[in-house]
Amino acid sequence: TASEETCKKYGVSGYPTLKIFRAGEFSEEYGGPREADGMIKYMQTRAGPTSKELNEVADAEKFLSKSEYGVIGFFEDGESELAKTFQKTADAMSTDV
Repeated sequence: TASEETCKKYGVSGYPTLKIFRAGEFSEEYGGPREADGMIKYMQTRAGPTSKELNEVADAEKFLSKSEYGVIGFFEDGESELAKTFQKTADAMSTDV
């Protein structure tokens, strides 16, 4: 069946299995305890966006005051290749934090 093919494609052999995809691409797999509280907590930290748009100076100041560390990118066009690369890098780095 289609489900079996999908499981085989992504290496799912046991349940529950949580795999995170960002922008249609595999990002990471949950490797923690197979219990509800741990899985929920983990997914809550991963469910949001890995970056956010800061349109005003006040937004950037607020972000910097609340964060221990951060990276801010400035782009003329949010859909440019450079902006997309920035987003992909943010996605990849979020799995390391």
